[in-house]
Amino acid sequence: MPLITPTRRGCGGRACLFLFAVPWTAFAVFWVVMAAATGPWWFALFGVPFVLVGLALLIASMLPAIVGMKVGRSSASLSRDPARIGETVQFAYVLPFRRSAVVDRVEMRFVFRETAAYQRGTDTVTENHDLELDSHRDQPGALRAGQAYRLEKTLLVPPDGMHSFAAPNNKLRYLVLIHAALAGWPDLNEEFEVRVLPEEAS
Repeated sequence: MPLITPTRRGCGGRACLFLFAVPWTAFAVFWVVMAAATGPWWFALFGVPFVLVGLALLIASMLPAIVGMKVGRSSASLSRDPARIGETVQFAYVLPFRRSAVVDRVEMRFVFRETAAYQRGTDTVTENHDLELDSHRDQPGALRAGQAYRLEKTLLVPPDGMHSFAAPNNKLRYLVLIHAALAGWPDLNEEFEVRVLPEEAS
């Protein structure tokens, strides 16, 4: 079956968040140290919340790397790519584990997503509207190092649905959304696009 790559893994913008968090945290720590050295000790306490915010941003920016310590690179495939309106496709997903983990739940959602971008004053606003077409939920439990979680699901592209479409300010996409909740570990979120063509002319 043709392999498909995730359109999103973890949370987007982590690199930019990391580049912002490093100077923020460094300046906050520098300010606290200088305030403690040159003024009353309690004056430095005003900078502590900014240090904590910086540390939280650093941790958030490194979540994909933290998850990667336990979870390997997933793979997904479709029985046909692209599909057509009204067809069924077999979706297969494999998530390997580098270390033992307890997987509380894995949720799969097949959605039709409309994305619209528009101007609001000087800002560009992007909105997503999801229509859920199918869903599946598992509770795999404990998995040992070297094992993999596997999911297979038959997906139906609605006969009265719209085909995939992409324009500068509007997109219509079919997506498989994967959410894996790991006990005591950051969650994993992935998106896989199912490309859909118009129905063949009879």
